[in-house]
Amino acid sequence: MLLMNSSKEPEYLVGEAFRLKRLSEPSSHPPKILILNGSLRPNSFSRLLAQEAGRILTHFGAEVKYFDTKGLPLFDQTSHEQEKVQELRSLSEWSEGHVWVSSEMHGNITGVMKNQIAEYRKHTTDTRQDLGRHAGLGRLSVL
Repeated sequence: MLLMNSSKEPEYLVGEAFRLKRLSEPSSHPPKILILNGSLRPNSFSRLLAQEAGRILTHFGAEVKYFDTKGLPLFDQTSHEQEKVQELRSLSEWSEGHVWVSSEMHGNITGVMKNQIAEYRKHTTDTRQDLGRHAGLGRLSVL
C-alpha cells in the first residue's frame, strides 16, 4: 500500500531531498545545457533528436554544448586519465543541466550512453553532483 501525506504526494517523494530549490535571484546568464547522445553513428535518429533538442533550447535562449562520443574509451578504473574523459567531465562541470538522448537497445539505453554516464560520474569526489541540476531524457524506438 502506498502511503500518502496531507500534501497528496506519495510518501517516498516527501522530504528535504525532493523539495525544489528556489533561486534567491534570477540567473544573470542563459542556462548552460550539455547534450549527450547515445549513438556512434553520425546520422542516427538519436543524434538527430539530440540536435533538434539543442536547436529548440538555443531558440529559447540556452547556451548548448554537445559531447561527441567518438573516441571515448570504455570505462575502467584508469580511464579517467584519458583526454576524452577529461573533456566529458569538463563539459559536465560547465553545465547546469543535461539532456540525454539514446535509442532503445533491448529495452534499455545503449552501451554508449551507459559508458558516458559511468565515465563522468565515477571519478569524482562529489557524490551528490547531480542534485539540483535539471535533466531531460529522450529515448526513442524505431520500428
